[in-house]
Amino acid sequence: MKEAITYHASLSRVQRDLKTLQVTWKSEKANALPSKDLNLLDLLPGRENVDHLVHLYFDTFETVYRILHAPTFWSEYHSMWEDLQAVRPAFLVTILLVMAAVNCISPKEESTYIGDSATSREVAILWIESCELWLQRQSQKHIYLAIWQIRVLLLLSKITNTVKKKRTWTLAGNLMRQAMSAGFHRDPTLLGAKVSIFDQEMRRRLWATIVELELQTSIDRGMPSASAGISFDCAPVLNVNDEDFEEGSQKSPTPKPWGVYTAASFLHISQESLSLRVSLNSLLNELSSHAQYEEVLGYDEKVMQKLQDIPSKTDSQGMQEVHKFPDLLHTLLDIQLRQFLILLHSPFARQAESNSRYSLSKMVCFNAASSILDQHSKLTASGNHMLLLFRNDVFRTIHLPQYSCVKCYSK
Repeated sequence: MKEAITYHASLSRVQRDLKTLQVTWKSEKANALPSKDLNLLDLLPGRENVDHLVHLYFDTFETVYRILHAPTFWSEYHSMWEDLQAVRPAFLVTILLVMAAVNCISPKEESTYIGDSATSREVAILWIESCELWLQRQSQKHIYLAIWQIRVLLLLSKITNTVKKKRTWTLAGNLMRQAMSAGFHRDPTLLGAKVSIFDQEMRRRLWATIVELELQTSIDRGMPSASAGISFDCAPVLNVNDEDFEEGSQKSPTPKPWGVYTAASFLHISQESLSLRVSLNSLLNELSSHAQYEEVLGYDEKVMQKLQDIPSKTDSQGMQEVHKFPDLLHTLLDIQLRQFLILLHSPFARQAESNSRYSLSKMVCFNAASSILDQHSKLTASGNHMLLLFRNDVFRTIHLPQYSCVKCYSK
């Protein structure tokens, strides 16, 4: 971006104007928005808006990362509107963070701006900061399931709204360590009968979600992942729907086959490539030595094999609509692996002009970038903007060396 500003003088003026706008907005922000110290109920918008955002969250984030148990959530959600004064504060915080996670991707209203930030983002940040204040006042000794869900939702909503972006990697690492201190990295069956079947599966889901979020923030930040240096034996999440188990369940639900879609399919399938992705991130961030080309080609083959192992959409064509793999799930499973093809090959692709041996790397980068952008484009065209705000894929794919192809940019 600095290079672009050097070549285009008008951009320098835009940069100065934007900086002035940012400074002005920060000084006026306190008077332009409600206080984050307000009662949590006062932050809750009208029911129509709440319904829209909560359903949007379950149609996006909760189809991949699993934080909430849908039947339990919806039961309490409907009860909440019968008597708002009786709602649990923890559940109200959960609602606010759920809305904050999707407020910027909601297509319901046309975007408006205050300062250099979207109004929807500023409202989401208000909810986030209010919930964070509430969380800080809670006991650190007696932490129950809702508090862990809130902690994960807090990280999720901060990533989506780009809140203190440079701190995200640190926050994700701290959350993982907090989870480890509570034993989430150990399989919950080791804790004995004091942990119910319901809590066992929710712990597995939360741990898997935390690990995935921490790894991706590490990749986006270009830093080592905490998961590379720890040992954990928490079993993969079961491939079951939320309706298959409840708080009073006496026996573990029977998991469905690999190719059958459930609400936990993403985490269940994603676990199969986790060790490879952690190893690749460690390799890419190794300071003492650089990967040799033969090693890169070996990892390329492993990535391509994992991509082929992802259940295809055609696998579920004969199923009822409710059992088909959503486009979002396929896209995320694909690009979280395909991104490594660009990261692995880019250093060699830059040398392709002077060394024909690396022409393959140049083509791999082109193909991977084109595929990632194409998948993002199709997803956003369908009205689903979740991944666009949640990941850095677009920046990574168009920030190839100067030889980047027109096809990639045209996407």
